[in-house]
Parts: sequence; C-alpha cells; structure tokens
Amino acid sequence: PCAGGRYTKPGSAGPCDEHQCPAGTTDDDRSAASPCVPCQAGFYAPAGSVDYCDACGDGTTDGDSDPATPCTFCGNGTQPPASGIGACEALPAISPDAPPNNYTIPIALSVVFGLLL
Repeated sequence: PCAGGRYTKPGSAGPCDEHQCPAGTTDDDRSAASPCVPCQAGFYAPAGSVDYCDACGDGTTDGDSDPATPCTFCGNGTQPPASGIGACEALPAISPDAPPNNYTIPIALSVVFGLLL
C-alpha cells in the first residue's frame, strides 16, 4: 500500500509516486484506498498533500480561485480582498480630513502640562 497523499484506484499498478493526490486536492484520511478530496477556493494544496488544504495566509489572495495554484502575495499599496479570493485591491487613500489618532491630543497635553495619563 502507498503512504498518505496518494490515491490508488483498485486494480491500478505502478510506483506510489505515480498516484499522488493532484495539486488542489488532499488526502484527508491518510488512506491511499480513498479518493483525494478537492480543496475550496481560498485554499492551496500542492501535489501529494495530506490532512488538509492550506488557507491563503495574511497578505495573500487566491487570485484565480484555483486551489491547485499557490496563493499570491499582494504587493505594496495593495491588500487582499475581504473574501481572500480574487485580485489584490488598492489600499484606500487616507483622507486629509481624517481625524487624528486617539493618542495625539492626550500625549501633546501631557507634554505641555506635565500630566501623567
């Protein structure tokens, strides 16, 4: 019998390496007797994967919705879509009218008046 990450159809022959689960699928029960399970979009599994499909990590996206291709990194000025599936999106522009962060004023007052916050 072949090790996990493979599926051997009944009556098939040949080396176990010829029976790897294809990219985009995984051997979720580590049994060569059961078929490989397809991964969902937003995940990636290289050929011969065992146990589970890998979710696209922080800063990456499944740009082509194909679990057989690696997740892609979103470059500078872009971010993954909220769903984690699809093309990287441009980061929102910072409005000049945006309020300052919550620490600017209290810190400035503590410096001017010697207050401990």
